[in-house]
Amino acid sequence: MLWQHVLAELADGGLRRARVAAPDEARARVVDAFTGLDPTGAMAEECWSDYERKLARWTAVQGHVDVVADEWAEHDRALRGLLAEPRDLVAALRSAGAPLRFSELEPAVDRDTVRWALASCHLMRERFSVADLAWSLGLWDERHVDDLLAETEAIISGTA
Repeated sequence: MLWQHVLAELADGGLRRARVAAPDEARARVVDAFTGLDPTGAMAEECWSDYERKLARWTAVQGHVDVVADEWAEHDRALRGLLAEPRDLVAALRSAGAPLRFSELEPAVDRDTVRWALASCHLMRERFSVADLAWSLGLWDERHVDDLLAETEAIISGTA
């Protein structure tokens, strides 16, 4: 579902509006996200070490963004061909008897933890993911996470 939101933004020229966080801003976000889990700061420093490398690579390719944006229609077709519809994913999980909600996992994961994990996931690794792109496009904060979780629940419950 996040990919669908990102692709909609990119189809509207969003790649040219994507922002790269300044290192000081990014470091503050990483430290803020992880200090509550580890008051010593070691976890935040480890996450920042990975994130800093990702940020440097993202910054380095900014000169190529216009080229990708100019060719976006081709990229969009290729990406959409790889993505399954959320309803199809839910149906496949349901058919396999897999959990559909975080509360159905063993052990269950509470909503606050899910919200934090989703909103912070892009801050903890070196790999660039759709969450990083969503954040760069202004589509990934706690409000967006809440919206995505609500959309997910609507699909699972059949009200969407």
